[in-house]
Formats: sequence, C-alpha cells, structure tokens
Amino acid sequence: MKKHFALIDKPTFFGALFLLLSVVIPLVLFPQQGLIGSQSARPL
Repeated sequence: MKKHFALIDKPTFFGALFLLLSVVIPLVLFPQQGLIGSQSARPL
C-alpha cells in the first residue's frame, strides 16, 4: 500500500479530492438550494 501511495502526485490528487468534496458536500447538505442552482445554470 505504501508503494502505491508514493507513486501518486499528491498535490494533484488531494486538490482534485478537495474540489470534488467542495461540490458534493454542499449539495448533500442543502439539496433544495442545489436544485435551484443547477436549474438556473441549465439554460446556459
């Protein structure tokens, strides 16, 4: 397991993980506001 973890590019991996969680967590916590936001962005 340590060998596999040493092979990844840590800033890219954790940056992508942070971006993913920064989008998913608010949508899970506030689904109604997320629905409004996604509907307003859909026509674009």
